Amino acid sequence: MQNIGKFSLALVAGLAFSAISARADAGLSSTDLNISALLQVSDASGNPPTTPGTKLYDSRPRPDGSLTPVTAPDGHQVTWGEWSAVQGRAGVVCITQGSYVSIRISGLIPNGLYTVWIPIFKAPGFDPANFPVNVTAAGPLGAQDGTENSFVADQNGVGRIHGVLPPGMLDGPIPGPFDGCLTDEFEFHLHIAYHIDQMTHGHLPGPMYTWVLLGLFDFKPLQPPQTLLRTTQSTADLGLFRTFGDSTGAAPTDDGTLLFVRGGNCPNTSTPILAPDGHQLTWGEWNDVGGLAEVKCIPEGTAVSLHVSGLIPNGQYSSWVVVFKAPGFNTDPSLPNPPAANAITAGPLGPQDGSQNGFIADANGNGHILTILPPGPGSLINIVPFDSCLTDEVEFGVHIAYHIDGATHGPVQGPPCTWAVQRIWEFKP
Repeated sequence: MQNIGKFSLALVAGLAFSAISARADAGLSSTDLNISALLQVSDASGNPPTTPGTKLYDSRPRPDGSLTPVTAPDGHQVTWGEWSAVQGRAGVVCITQGSYVSIRISGLIPNGLYTVWIPIFKAPGFDPANFPVNVTAAGPLGAQDGTENSFVADQNGVGRIHGVLPPGMLDGPIPGPFDGCLTDEFEFHLHIAYHIDQMTHGHLPGPMYTWVLLGLFDFKPLQPPQTLLRTTQSTADLGLFRTFGDSTGAAPTDDGTLLFVRGGNCPNTSTPILAPDGHQLTWGEWNDVGGLAEVKCIPEGTAVSLHVSGLIPNGQYSSWVVVFKAPGFNTDPSLPNPPAANAITAGPLGPQDGSQNGFIADANGNGHILTILPPGPGSLINIVPFDSCLTDEVEFGVHIAYHIDGATHGPVQGPPCTWAVQRIWEFKP
């Protein structure tokens, strides 16, 4: 079994306990960032930029006919080469509270301020030449006072934001009603605005010439339906191959039991599982986890969404997937390599370099991740590469690992005794 040495048997074994997968109507989509559909930057003459060195201006003339330079926070004028280097992904899934949106963009202006805006279209949809024709409502992501739709790119030009658009009236550039589920709409966009003035302006993008559209994510949900699997059932007690235990390595017996790392991941059972604040975790804290896992096949691969509560506050987590051939996960300890006997592919969610599978729980122990698993070789097990659609598999599991060292480690979970699997969602499509 190639690459099996890199894969923790304890991690695979977490799939031993079954969770019921149910089909549902909620939608989940993903798409790439498009910077050309509504281009709002130009050269000094108001024409589309043509070379990487072209200095950029807001293409909308001022009353006196002049153009506003697009400047970075450090004061230099941004070039087309800098502007067009962006790459991004976005995902949307409908949840009880509304529509959960997750965005990650690289190649942004370092330390630049950005905001997210959502226009919703009726049929026949987006018409670039006549935008905003067919828009029925448009407002900021999150609260409609514009307090939750901004983010600042880091010094490397990477920006991330996630938030929920609740049902109700959108109160942005085009006020209008919203039913709570974006993926039920004919078409909708996520618009990313760059703020030249490095300021936000509430429920509107701001005065003219203080901001410019970077690009948009265009979603068209009403296409031929594809299978969505979702489950709220998961397990923490991983049986024979669980990655945690009491001081002897045995299963914890009550909520006050102090936890240690154990199993194939860590033969030394004296390694305590510590929270970010340094206290040793108990079974009651560890087992207080619940959440929704959703999986849907899309053209780019398989979109996976996790919404989890009861996590260790401020804890570092990573998410992983394991695929099994028939007859599925093996629990017979008498067989060689019992937990991994039928595993054919395993690796991090998202790209197999592990760059998109990590998340940090907030101060209340809530954590969210939404990412795309593309087809291709798995970084941990690769007997058969990941297919383009997990929901076509006999069985697969989505699981989260807690990192005691507070760090993720790319395509692998990390050194022995630095992590433990906290929760597993199992799917049998």
